[in-house]
Amino acid sequence: MTKDDSLISRLPSGWCLTRLGKRVCLHPEADEARIVAAARRFLAGEGTSPGKGRGPTIRLEELGEALIFRPYRHGGMLRFLTGSRFLRPQRFLEEARLTVEAGRRGVAVPAPRGLLLERGPWGWKGVLITTALEPIRDGTEIARGGGAVLSRAAAAGAEAVATLHAADISHADLHLKNILFSHDGGRAWIIDLDRARIKKSGRRTEVRRNLLRLLRSWVKLGETTDLPPGTPLRFLFRYCEKDPAATRSLAEELTRRYWRIRLSQLRWRMLSLFKGLGRGRRRK
Repeated sequence: MTKDDSLISRLPSGWCLTRLGKRVCLHPEADEARIVAAARRFLAGEGTSPGKGRGPTIRLEELGEALIFRPYRHGGMLRFLTGSRFLRPQRFLEEARLTVEAGRRGVAVPAPRGLLLERGPWGWKGVLITTALEPIRDGTEIARGGGAVLSRAAAAGAEAVATLHAADISHADLHLKNILFSHDGGRAWIIDLDRARIKKSGRRTEVRRNLLRLLRSWVKLGETTDLPPGTPLRFLFRYCEKDPAATRSLAEELTRRYWRIRLSQLRWRMLSLFKGLGRGRRRK
């Protein structure tokens, strides 16, 4: 099996491969002309940055369709060591395949339109190509805005996340920046299915882990933003309306943990304040 055959075998159904010099472009066969032309323009440095999602993204219009090019980058401390280089291309291929499958299962995701891959001496680089969503705001912007838009966004976000879980998909990094909203908060999309998995067994555990991760991101945002304290709970209760019997105990657990996290943060703030006052007295 050649290297190209190995890549093609991992593609979503109906996708094919086009070589662009030392890079390869993977895309739906029916959209070869559009995606390959946009990829060439991206590689030539064209496009504008909308500033959404992890790391820099580039927006291009090709034959009437707006596309987003999102380069893959490591998160956490690893990004300082490896940057945008990955040992193998499986991570890129799995996200494209899972995002296609999520869309088929009714999950609100930006439609994947292709991948750009490059193999170098120190690993692989990848760029995910998706349909652009406009106009959009991520969850942190919506939360900071408050008001009626936030209420609508809580309902739309709950619907999107509940649909994701009903499709047996576990998101590896569900937080506010990975949920995009229309400007009025009435629609929501899930992004960044990198490392997500389809899991039927242990679904309750995965759902709990996903929602706790989302709750922590909300609490973290509350440290620097004046959020109404019940905002994340409003989202959780709307989520639980989709399946009241199965999620009532989960809602109670998450509610307890939410206030436990807030009380813990308050204790740390009080401790920091007293330490600061003690240092000030010693200086005097």
